[in-house]
Amino acid sequence: MLQSTTPSPNIEELFIKDLLNPNLVSLNSELIHSIFNFTDVAVILSILLRERHLEDTYVWNHTMDGAYSVKSAYNVCMTMAASEMSHNTEADRN
Repeated sequence: MLQSTTPSPNIEELFIKDLLNPNLVSLNSELIHSIFNFTDVAVILSILLRERHLEDTYVWNHTMDGAYSVKSAYNVCMTMAASEMSHNTEADRN
C-alpha cells in the first residue's frame, strides 16, 4: 500500500476544490488515495469534471429565475407557517 508523505488534511474542513489539482480541471489522485478507501477512490476518480471553470453563484430555489426577493421570502415563510399550523392541528386531533 502506498504511504503518503503529506499529512492527511482535516476531512471535515475539505471542499471539493481541495481535491482538485491547481489547474482546477483534474482531480488530485494522490491526495484522494491518501484520504479515501479503495472503493471510494474508484468512484471519486470516475467523476467527469467540466473542462471550463465556472464561478460559483447564489441561487434562490423558490423563484423561477433563481433571484431572491422579499416577496418570494415572504411567500416561503407563509407557506411554511401554514404547513406548520396544519401539522399541529393534525397532531392535536390524534
